[in-house]
Amino acid sequence: MFLGHGLPANQVARMVLAACALGSGCGQVLRGMTECAFPYANLASLDVLEEFSGFVAGVTNPRFEELPMTWDVLCNLETGKVTVSKDLKPGAVGSMKSGRSSETSLSPSVVKVEDDMTMGTPQTKMNSIAKADCVDNQFMEEILSAMASHYGEANIRLRFTDYLNRFVRLAAYQESLHTGTTKIGCPSVSYREGQLGSGAVFADEAAKQREMWANGYRIDAWRKTKSYKLYAKDWASRLKRRAIQFDVQHQVARLRVGKNMSDAEAEAIFSALASEVKTYDQVVEQYPVGRHAVASMNYFHRKTFLQLYERREAIIQRHREQERLKLVQDVYASPTMTHGSEFASPGTVHGSASATPQGVSRA
Repeated sequence: MFLGHGLPANQVARMVLAACALGSGCGQVLRGMTECAFPYANLASLDVLEEFSGFVAGVTNPRFEELPMTWDVLCNLETGKVTVSKDLKPGAVGSMKSGRSSETSLSPSVVKVEDDMTMGTPQTKMNSIAKADCVDNQFMEEILSAMASHYGEANIRLRFTDYLNRFVRLAAYQESLHTGTTKIGCPSVSYREGQLGSGAVFADEAAKQREMWANGYRIDAWRKTKSYKLYAKDWASRLKRRAIQFDVQHQVARLRVGKNMSDAEAEAIFSALASEVKTYDQVVEQYPVGRHAVASMNYFHRKTFLQLYERREAIIQRHREQERLKLVQDVYASPTMTHGSEFASPGTVHGSASATPQGVSRA
């Protein structure tokens, strides 16, 4: 809940809609966020809010700050203070255990949540044990650093989109790990014997445990929402119309963070990018992945990637020139072609060829 006491209602409403935008990956990843959004609410709206299992609301009445049972997290826009409700049940944190498995569990000596009531709310408990290398802390430090460096809004939005994309891939990994299949992404498979891998990519085992521990309870909660069902529907539709038949995001991620990559895997990845990304639709589908990732590649990866891009652009340009020349040849070789033709003069054909009624010659 966003509280803007003394602020214009439209400013509070914009905060709510902005939160929905960022939480959905700027409209590019998740759907259904605005269905539970109330840009402006008041005390008379409490009955309506209680009908929803979760919501994002904006209010201007300071009375809401004294009603922690009506919200889980309150953001005071006037002071910048964020408050976690003391009535937040410990079950919200305890549900993280369902995300733990032999693949994601951590020893009790590493993560421990005390039952001492002096610790305060479950959120306070989690904050008290949060480490500097927590994925959430790293992400927020990255955002704050980008804002302090005066990065544009598009850059900030892109970072949230990447964060949500990563969350969905982690959800697909956990779903595949627990059920053997997933409805929201490619199966998590490593490269083997010439077969490209797919699914989430982790830098190392420690990074995987950190990410899965931090997101385990969120994944369990998200799978119970309408947003999950909508994404599963979108993913099924995407599989039917996708132009690239392999997980290109996995391949680029392997180039970015993969360690001890074999020569065979590197060759398979670059060969797939070179041979399978040719048509216009394939380039469009691959372009966002490459645009997000090129800046994070090392110099070798970046040089090779750009060489593939330049080579593809050169081939496309050459094919276009050949098509233009062939069209000119067909037109001027036609038996009905006369000197008084209504067609444009030869000099207007892309400036690269001169044409006569008898044929076409390169200028």
